[in-house]
Amino acid sequence: MVARASRRAVAAREESSSPREETFAAAIATPLDAGTSSGEIVLNARDSPSEGVDVDELERGEDRHRARDENAADDVRVLPDWWSVETAIYLAPHRKVLGASVFRTTSNTSTFLALLVLFVWFMYTGIPIHNAVEIAPAPAAATQYRPMIRNDTPSDWIRDEACESEPYSWSCAPGSLSWSGTHYLENPCELEVLRNRTILFVGDSYARHAYVAMALWLSGNYKNGALIKGSDKICDYAGQFEERHCRSQIDYTITTCEGNTKLSLHYGTYPPISEYSHDWVVLSVGRHPIDGNYSSRLGINDAKLISEKYFRSICSSASREDSCSKLIWLDTHRRLASPRPDEATHRERIFHLEAPLEMYKACGAQMVASAWSASDLLVLNHRTAAANMTHDGAHWGMAINLLKVYSLVNSLRSAKQCV
Repeated sequence: MVARASRRAVAAREESSSPREETFAAAIATPLDAGTSSGEIVLNARDSPSEGVDVDELERGEDRHRARDENAADDVRVLPDWWSVETAIYLAPHRKVLGASVFRTTSNTSTFLALLVLFVWFMYTGIPIHNAVEIAPAPAAATQYRPMIRNDTPSDWIRDEACESEPYSWSCAPGSLSWSGTHYLENPCELEVLRNRTILFVGDSYARHAYVAMALWLSGNYKNGALIKGSDKICDYAGQFEERHCRSQIDYTITTCEGNTKLSLHYGTYPPISEYSHDWVVLSVGRHPIDGNYSSRLGINDAKLISEKYFRSICSSASREDSCSKLIWLDTHRRLASPRPDEATHRERIFHLEAPLEMYKACGAQMVASAWSASDLLVLNHRTAAANMTHDGAHWGMAINLLKVYSLVNSLRSAKQCV
């Protein structure tokens, strides 16, 4: 049975008193290029087995999935180094990860209690995990390039003279603060991974904002480089990341870098991907219910369910090699405001850690772009600055999204060999 959820129908049913929920309802009501004439989200039929399916065949399918998951657990070394470190510190003490739990049965009661205390401390204090351990930077010889943004070392936002000039100030926080370790490039269009490339961004508002940031960065036009012609002046600069009025004025296809690089946006809550003809496909979903029901909110920040209902579906049309070499997971970020339980920081953090693994198991994708640490430290240590960098407490403006783009370039330039 093919599962369908009409964004228009859902939006019509949803009545919200909060501006933020009205924004979400408007998002799913917006006509999007979701691959169908009615603008519906279509999940692959195999995600919901029909009646009459042979039981033995179902069991064989489950065995295949189980074998795939076990093999993927052995190969998670392909994921970024920061992922393994954060998972070991935060996720492993209370959840089975990579097929083996750090929280193994032991007769050593003191060890058990120490791990329990560490887990509770991280869960409820909000102290960022990067500050818990010292992580040695990767040797320069191992990367062969200077990363634009570091995610593998304890960092924070620091005073930076570069923030006093354009265009560097666009990736800075108020008070001339930049994310430590940020390396600015003068001519991004000269990068081999971007020159003569087609890049498709797929997903919800987080994907759209990263698309906008990439368009601004590559074009050098931070005023209105992502807007359609004749756009309203209020949408200039930071307005391009606004969620109410200006998102309808984003240009969904942009050619930049003197005509050598083409950017496209496939916008929706869980839009299908029917082909992988682009050089890179950047994907980000997870903030909306998988079935469009905003009452049950099924699937929000639930990496395992999203993998079952969406990742496996979109990757069924591509070989594992194509998914590995072309698909990049765009990580979530920490929000300034988390009004609902499924949007709480610890839920977002778990999603931040689980989604890359689920994407790899389902599709073979191993590239991850992330600015989680930057948003995490911004909220924790610089809350006043953070309040001036978001329109609604959920979506960040230009600075964080430029950091996501910098991380995306890192992933493309340092991608490991597909396995």
